[in-house]
Amino acid sequence: MAAFLHDPADSVLVLVDLQQNMMAAIGDGDAVLARARYLARCARLLGVPVLATEQIPSKLGPTAAPIAELLAEGSLFAKASFSCTRSLDFMDALRGTWRKQVVLAGVEAHICVLQTALDLRAQGFDVTVAEDATGSRNAARKQAGLQRALSGGCQTAHTESIVYEWLGDANHEKFREVLQATKEAPL
Repeated sequence: MAAFLHDPADSVLVLVDLQQNMMAAIGDGDAVLARARYLARCARLLGVPVLATEQIPSKLGPTAAPIAELLAEGSLFAKASFSCTRSLDFMDALRGTWRKQVVLAGVEAHICVLQTALDLRAQGFDVTVAEDATGSRNAARKQAGLQRALSGGCQTAHTESIVYEWLGDANHEKFREVLQATKEAPL
């Protein structure tokens, strides 16, 4: 698959298992959460749908508050499978967006994010893993997940690259709001 630019009219953001109880175990968990929040905030500003999943929330707890407060009603899906694609409710919602580009962020890069990325790619979606908004318990596992996603036909990108592709140019009506979000987001 050739690299592509992200089109806000054809993109959907999927946040995978950004649950408060899990983030403490993730390498640079606070930074991953902050970058995912930045991505979700900008997606909302630019009309990109945001879907999110929780891995067995009865055991692993709810989505972290900084993410949960940005989610629209009906956009959060509980799952037990590692790949989000095995959740029928999630897939119905994703297909219901009629969008082909999926931006993934979340945890863990080498398990749930990877399996979701490969499954979505196999189903014909164009998939990008937002590398700075994705984490694992350690850097080696994260890197292994990102490498395997690349080998499977997905691409990786920095959150700012994705956001500014959605934005398109400095004349966009939401440019100042996106710029402000970028300035407020931790590096």
